Amino acid sequence: MRVSSLLEELLETLEVLEDRELLPAMREAEEDLKVEKIRPYDEVAREGRAYGSYSPESRARPT
Repeated sequence: MRVSSLLEELLETLEVLEDRELLPAMREAEEDLKVEKIRPYDEVAREGRAYGSYSPESRARPT
C-alpha cells in the first residue's frame, strides 16, 4: 500500500471519528444489520439483478 493511500485512509477515519452525528449513525446501522432490520446493499442489488429489477445502468441514455 502506498503511503499516500494510507494517509488518505487515516484522514478519512479521523474525519468519521470526530463527526458527532456520523459515528452514532454508523453504529446504529451496524446494529440494524446484526438484527437483520436492514440488509447489505450488495445482497439487495444481487437479488434485483437476478429478478431483472431496475438498475441505474439500464436507464442510461445513449450519447
